[in-house]
Amino acid sequence: MTIDEKFVALLAKTQAVTKIIGASGSCRLYPGVAKVDDKGFKFPYCTYTLIRPFRHYSHQGFAGVENTQYQISCFANSYAVARTLSIAIVKALEAWKGAGIQSVTVPDAGHSLYDSETKVHHIPITFEVWAAA
Repeated sequence: MTIDEKFVALLAKTQAVTKIIGASGSCRLYPGVAKVDDKGFKFPYCTYTLIRPFRHYSHQGFAGVENTQYQISCFANSYAVARTLSIAIVKALEAWKGAGIQSVTVPDAGHSLYDSETKVHHIPITFEVWAAA
């Protein structure tokens, strides 16, 4: 299972997240870009993007550790919902252990953006996962 699959599974079973973006088959957590149906985007939702995969090496070769950076973007029609969702995601990521995960750091989870044309609030979260490969 990839790190992407692991954190998607984590968030899909985190109640504070799923009560906002849905659970299992209806979970609105998308790789890259959000899905649009004939009615447009269903808010709130999140997208995630791999920013930087990094495999660590020693003089003997691959050290068996990866440090991968991602961004999850939270989108909502209100600031309060986007912020509540981002806080729930950060708490879930910071508590994440097991399945080869050594640590998770969240260096950026505070700034918010607003698109006045679409009236959409966006809070990006950058996080890094240290994991055994």
